[in-house]
Amino acid sequence: MLNVNEPVCFFRFHHDSSMLAIALEDFTIALMDLDTRKIVRKFEGHKAQLTDAAFSPDARWLITSAMDCTIRTWDIPSSQLVDCFQVSAACTSLSFSPTGDFLATTHVDSLGVFLWSNQTLYSHISLRQISESEEIPQLELPTTQTTSDESNENDDFEDPEPEFKSAEQINEDLITMSLVSTSRWKNLLHIDVVKKRNKPKEPLKPPKAAPFFLPTVPSLTMQFDLSKEIQKEDTIKLRMSSDLQNLSGFGLLLEEAGETNNFQPVIIKLKALGPSSIDFEISFLGPEDGGSVGLMITFMKMIEFMFNSNKDFELAQAYLSLFLKKHGDLIASEPYLREYIPILQKCQISGWDILQSKLMYNMCVVQTIKGV
Repeated sequence: MLNVNEPVCFFRFHHDSSMLAIALEDFTIALMDLDTRKIVRKFEGHKAQLTDAAFSPDARWLITSAMDCTIRTWDIPSSQLVDCFQVSAACTSLSFSPTGDFLATTHVDSLGVFLWSNQTLYSHISLRQISESEEIPQLELPTTQTTSDESNENDDFEDPEPEFKSAEQINEDLITMSLVSTSRWKNLLHIDVVKKRNKPKEPLKPPKAAPFFLPTVPSLTMQFDLSKEIQKEDTIKLRMSSDLQNLSGFGLLLEEAGETNNFQPVIIKLKALGPSSIDFEISFLGPEDGGSVGLMITFMKMIEFMFNSNKDFELAQAYLSLFLKKHGDLIASEPYLREYIPILQKCQISGWDILQSKLMYNMCVVQTIKGV
């Protein structure tokens, strides 16, 4: 037996949590744990007779209604009022849907059932404690009419809200990553492995087109004259060698950047290229492939610029890794290139120290919160 010191209006029971809500005539609700047979919560705030109460499916909330035309939501774990609104007609009955996405209510002088949507399921809403001194908002009862003609006319004249665009770099002192897809830079260091894996085991060789009349060499034995074919192949090889001496579009941009110190066009060009194209362009910066030591120095200056600007940090790391992999031997043997490596190392360490300090700080905060 439990004495609540007040006459009881009605009970509402939640089976899974063994919680019993007891509505009393003094306009309060007592919450009883049937396992311990003790009153664990008591909610006060209604100014008139209680009409109904309902638990949320997870028993975290208790929703109550009264003749004061208010519907209140109580957070059971914190024992706080987290939501309260007033309607034009007093609520006579209410019930939560089994999934917790709708609240159904009935009201005085109304024959219909009104549905209220649970906004916490669709957006992040911070539920804070509501004090009794705060003004209770007045809400209209839900209706089947979506919008009125007048509101539609007003909407036609409303100016569209400008689309929000995040700044390219919030602060120059912060490390900023690029918006380039990871597929364009993540496997740059292992692009050779990817190409080898995707290469067919036996590449198809198209048959050579045979002429209608095959030339022969005058002799006692039957021999075909292939001298023209050999001469043609030598001509193609010479033409290819001369073409490789010309700079590509990326090489021309890089050469121009070395004169103007404007590396943005080169960076934009690299961002637009795929992994194979980036590998090709960086591989052919060396003198033996049609490039020059000056182009390599300009490329290293571009990497230094990316590190110092704190933008596109992961791209700079990927490009530098591939550059060192392709031209490591030449850099080690060329003094001019070798002297520039400590400059890049200093810039890289400076950027990584900033990123590492922020990461470690965030990890410590997360671990502290998890341990509380």
